[in-house]
Amino acid sequence: MKTKKDKQLIIQDLIEKFNSAKGYVIIDLFKLKTPIQKKIRDILKNQGGIFQVVKKTLIYKANSNFPLKEEDLKTQIALIWEFDDDLNSLRSLKNLEDFNLEPYVISGYFNQRLFSKQEVISLINIPDKTSLLANLNKTLLTQIYYACYVLKFPLTKLLFILSEIKDKK
Repeated sequence: MKTKKDKQLIIQDLIEKFNSAKGYVIIDLFKLKTPIQKKIRDILKNQGGIFQVVKKTLIYKANSNFPLKEEDLKTQIALIWEFDDDLNSLRSLKNLEDFNLEPYVISGYFNQRLFSKQEVISLINIPDKTSLLANLNKTLLTQIYYACYVLKFPLTKLLFILSEIKDKK
């Protein structure tokens, strides 16, 4: 059993995380087995995220504006804290082998907005910025090559016609 001083330290830690984190995902801890929790902790630690099991009462003391009401959270929860704008630590969770995080996600909160379970899963599955830029670059390059070909063909044809006219004279 934690003392009042221990709880105050946890509340202070939560206040700091609510203020500094870019967002968080709320996970249903009841069905999540301990080995999987350890895998999630290790992956998040390598990517700069944090997996934290917290009592709901302490969350509400640390953040009076917590987006979900206590009636919405009927189970024990854990928070996955995201401190990166690019959501790298969250996206790293899609690399969990033989494990699907979707049944355990309750909700998420990013950029002052509450996200549904499906929206959080979509955020996790979004490719990283470098992949998106590479795909954009490839698409633009293809269009530029096509435009060059389309613009070059009439000029080539004109040069061919002019050379034929010159050869006839």
